[in-house]
Amino acid sequence: MDFAAAKAGGLPIPMGTKVAFGFDNSSAKRRLAEQDPPVCRTLDIATPIHYHMVVDKLSLTFAALSDPTRRAMVHKLTRGPATIHALTQPFNLSQQMISKHVTCLVRADVVVKQKRGRESVCSLSPAAIKSVADWAIDFRRLWEESLDRLDAVLHEMKSEETNRA
Repeated sequence: MDFAAAKAGGLPIPMGTKVAFGFDNSSAKRRLAEQDPPVCRTLDIATPIHYHMVVDKLSLTFAALSDPTRRAMVHKLTRGPATIHALTQPFNLSQQMISKHVTCLVRADVVVKQKRGRESVCSLSPAAIKSVADWAIDFRRLWEESLDRLDAVLHEMKSEETNRA
């Protein structure tokens, strides 16, 4: 693997870092060894970084629900389980594209997909939606309290204005 491949693979490589990727050439190793030790580094790309370790579940849920097609699919699944074919009907998308959307929803635990014979049946997983609702409730309380305070200030200003007149 070369530097461009590592960069394309999303590996973070700090500016000014010299990278060695398992050289068999002893002269290349010698050149790297002669450089300043803090600048010369070797990336350990054998350890995979799993996506679920980097991103929390709530972020995955929001990312899955950020697409209008997926939100429409979730809305359709609120009426009950549906096959992939049934989910394809209202959209002008191929079954393959719908399957990709379903995979995104399954990865975020918003949808549970089960095989029944030759078809895949999708159903809604309320736990993920509940986590979003629980998160949003805190902000709803904040806005309601702020609006109540604003209402009190406006009411006070109005009463002061009528007292002056």
